[in-house]
Amino acid sequence: MNDKNLLGALQMGMRSSVNVSSDILAALLETPALHALLDSFSEAIIVCDGEARVRFINLAAERVNRLPRAQAVGLPNSEFFQRSALMFDDFEMAINRGANSALTRSRDGRVLYTSTQLHRTWPGTRPLG
Repeated sequence: MNDKNLLGALQMGMRSSVNVSSDILAALLETPALHALLDSFSEAIIVCDGEARVRFINLAAERVNRLPRAQAVGLPNSEFFQRSALMFDDFEMAINRGANSALTRSRDGRVLYTSTQLHRTWPGTRPLG
């Protein structure tokens, strides 16, 4: 796996997402109610900011990646991938080919479906907020 930060936002098993400014994202992620809501999902959710740094992982993401939230938050997504119990090489190759999902293998042989929602701000537009 290379050192590039390829993913703007990564969500494992989820298909919906929201594009907001960094300030709004930071404020939202400080909200205990949002943490509780995201922790209630059985799907692993990983939220990355515009600089491809992990800003939040829910409890399901902690379990599947075998990486505690306290260690994951703030990591560049490439470093998160290296520390994870999952092998993201196939996922990274799929993203490089333009796909938004792939099967991801765990180091103990499990196979998981992984998908991403990428958000880019197009010229002449701005994030919400």
